[in-house]
Amino acid sequence: MGQAGRALSEGSPEDAVEAQGRALEALQQGLQGMAQQMARQMGRGTRVAPRNATNGRGQNTDPLGRQMTGQGATSTDSVKIPDHGDLQRAREILEELRRRASEAGRPKEELDYIDRLLKRF
Repeated sequence: MGQAGRALSEGSPEDAVEAQGRALEALQQGLQGMAQQMARQMGRGTRVAPRNATNGRGQNTDPLGRQMTGQGATSTDSVKIPDHGDLQRAREILEELRRRASEAGRPKEELDYIDRLLKRF
């Protein structure tokens, strides 16, 4: 990633993309090795599926088990839709942040932090 950053600062986006790809590949290989080692330590001896492999359910997944984009319909089973209580709590927190942001007597660090939070939402 450092090489990618240097390539970008030198005005060479093609080299940056290549360096970033190499870094991501090395990270993926490291994650696979770590997963295999953890499986061995837990007594499972399970082999981690290689990149772009199909798991037992017939879905293409990445090394972290997420469905890869562009590989068909995505499942929304794991998506939690907020209920009324969650939405109300979020509104209350946002109102409290706005109230605190308007208080000039608060320390500058706290006001900066609140401003960063409010920019996200």
